[in-house]
Amino acid sequence: MLESTLYRPTYTKQRRMASLNSLSVPQFPARDSPQRLGGKVAEPGRAKVPLKPGRSLMDWVRLGQKSGPALNGLRGNQMPVVTTEELAKHNKRDDAWTVLRGHVYNITPYMEYHPGGADELLKAAGIDGTDLFNNIHQWVNFESMLSWCYIGSLKNSFSVPTKAPPKSKPKVLTSSSSEPKQQEIEKYEGKPRARYDWYQNASSVIITVYAKCQMLTPNCIIIDKTSQDFKAKVYLDDHIYSLHLELNQPVTSDYKIQVRKGSVHRLEIVLQKMESGKHWQGLGKQMEGHGSIMEAKEKELTFRNCNVKKVEKVTHDTKLLTFELPEGSWMSPPIGYHVYLKATVNGTEVNRPYTVVEPTIIGKPMNNTQLHLMIKIYKDGLLTPTVDALKEGGVIEISDYEGSFVESRLDSCQDLVLLAAGSGFTPMIRLIHTSLTSNSNRKVKLLFFNKTEKDILWQQELEILSEKDKRLEVAHILSNPDSTWKGLTGRIRNEILKEHLNNQPGFAKTQLICICGPTPFTSTALTVVKQFGYSMESLHLFTA
Repeated sequence: MLESTLYRPTYTKQRRMASLNSLSVPQFPARDSPQRLGGKVAEPGRAKVPLKPGRSLMDWVRLGQKSGPALNGLRGNQMPVVTTEELAKHNKRDDAWTVLRGHVYNITPYMEYHPGGADELLKAAGIDGTDLFNNIHQWVNFESMLSWCYIGSLKNSFSVPTKAPPKSKPKVLTSSSSEPKQQEIEKYEGKPRARYDWYQNASSVIITVYAKCQMLTPNCIIIDKTSQDFKAKVYLDDHIYSLHLELNQPVTSDYKIQVRKGSVHRLEIVLQKMESGKHWQGLGKQMEGHGSIMEAKEKELTFRNCNVKKVEKVTHDTKLLTFELPEGSWMSPPIGYHVYLKATVNGTEVNRPYTVVEPTIIGKPMNNTQLHLMIKIYKDGLLTPTVDALKEGGVIEISDYEGSFVESRLDSCQDLVLLAAGSGFTPMIRLIHTSLTSNSNRKVKLLFFNKTEKDILWQQELEILSEKDKRLEVAHILSNPDSTWKGLTGRIRNEILKEHLNNQPGFAKTQLICICGPTPFTSTALTVVKQFGYSMESLHLFTA
């Protein structure tokens, strides 16, 4: 009987599971989110299903506020864990459960409220719907919209023991030598694997993560420290390795991250002792989640309160905001990655993704304790009115980063073509900055599509940079120009791209095309580019 496996939790109106999306926000592109598309393109023209009266988004919110956790079908009770066998039993229209990022939800009551119709939801009934969901709704905040339907966690997490192979040291290591010992790790067999060791000197404590994975860079780590509570997430391809310790002694928030690549990658986290010269008897106490490794798509996001340091006007409807991470936090998002801003709007938690940018396209790069976001303001948006009201000294919650662009794709790229529409320019900023600040001979072409000239983001900066560095070529195309505009006009089409794409023999090996914009723009761009013979190996589509 199910009743024997249930327990009754302390219910909070908004269950905080810090995840990505939701099954109930308007169709892409959300009006106040940066339009991104990456990986697989959503089906062009995917139609909404007419809903019955009283089945709008706000009607669903009101129902949830009225009924609360009883919407989960278990009278508000929850299951400690849900097996895949139990999940599979609930695959019908009147009894449908699904899994999103390791969490099980009863989606039966949501059927009539889903803009895509019940049939779309039923595709995920009785199975893990995370991949299907991410292909269509990656920008949506499901943890808020389905919080009332939560049942429990799926029993399928993947973890790696923190103990090393036989003859290694115990979990809590107490090495005090002045140099790290030689370490080995069992042969890599596909899924990323990791473990850690540590050593110390008079002024520092060095935690070394040994990892078997395809890629490891200094950007692949997020640190959050409060007092002596130390948390680090290390991104190993599509998995996350977690460290969570109550440190033996206090350390400063001045971190140094070093990566040494090899058959076994090494990531060194250098912590500065608060009391230099003091010898530590141990690294510290292991806390919940320490040493675990799991798929990134199942990992709950962590949100942190960040202060607004600076607000700058970019255009008539777009702002550049600089946020200061809290004391003890360290984060350097990779190129093209996004974070989520979260706020409570009319009693409901709302979060939206925004791509991390550089503070300027022609100056110094950002540091690891600040984040810069370029955000277009929609006066009737769900979140951007709150963002628009932010002033210097204000506070808003910001999540971990997410994304899919692999920076190593730039290594063999000699011809980088960027197709951007509107706020789809934001992931291109760091691609341009990185390409032009490196010593490569890589040429960069930006085809920037907007409605009017006043909508062009950083127009003057792009003009200055292209004049200064001839490796950058910029073309602006306007769909609704005024009579003074002398440049290209119209929307993305074959004739415009033909002039800028290299279709000579062997082009695919040295050219990379990146696309970002609203769904119709991306779909058209992808169709046209493929007509010139390009495959997905030569393309990257940004998403959030």
